[in-house]
Amino acid sequence: MHEFTRVDRDESVSAPCVLLSGPDPSLEFQFSWDEFATDLMAQATGNGTVSRVNQPRRSDLAAKAVVGTDGAIATTRCKTKRGKYFTLTLQLPQVKLMDQSHRKDIEKFMRAYFPATVRTLGCS
Repeated sequence: MHEFTRVDRDESVSAPCVLLSGPDPSLEFQFSWDEFATDLMAQATGNGTVSRVNQPRRSDLAAKAVVGTDGAIATTRCKTKRGKYFTLTLQLPQVKLMDQSHRKDIEKFMRAYFPATVRTLGCS
């Protein structure tokens, strides 16, 4: 397993981070800093691939969050150099579109990972 990342937490630079198992991506993250709160449902169901999550449902894992069958998006107030909100997108590219079996595990992972990540950002 190895990691490819362009994320710079100190500079709050929005970028992807991909964990690879051999040549294949296992987990894909998008770290984003924005001036305004994001409409997560629109982001999850939009045409873009950076934040697309299949069959998203709202979750209480963060101030705003959605969890789908193949990923999740969460956002919270986090004032840094680049914005007032931090959004983290998790995607599992290997999950098949109709596979419902990972939703609970994705939410459980994000309940731990998202707040731990936010604590490393130096939000004010």
